[in-house]
Amino acid sequence: MRVTRMNLVTLAQLILMILRNLNLKPRKYELKDIALAAYSLGVQITKTGIPPSTLYYYLRKVGIRRRESRPTCPSCNSNRVVKNGSSKGKAKYKCKACGRTFYDALRHRMDREQRERILKEYLNRMSMRAISRVEGKPLTTA
Repeated sequence: MRVTRMNLVTLAQLILMILRNLNLKPRKYELKDIALAAYSLGVQITKTGIPPSTLYYYLRKVGIRRRESRPTCPSCNSNRVVKNGSSKGKAKYKCKACGRTFYDALRHRMDREQRERILKEYLNRMSMRAISRVEGKPLTTA
């Protein structure tokens, strides 16, 4: 996402809120600080005159990292989970609330409506390759 100076005020308000959530003391932020926070969020700001390598350097110096999204526990629905290794290429997590170990849910699973659509397409004599192309799923999944 590219941001120009016209909508920089709304972006600055969003970034200030995020910085407060990161427990940084609120103060008057300069354009450099806003650009730094935006870079840490993956937002590209143009016309600041600050090269991305400088932003990356300050980002490392401050110690801000992009947060990874963690799944919720399927048993207790808690978000207090930690990564607990991997097995066969799948990330394994452990819930700190209930102690259960679980794998990250597969992201290419199909919901009920999509399965019904695929079945109807198959019954209408559409090939599996065409179904996978239309539905955007790999041929092995479809």
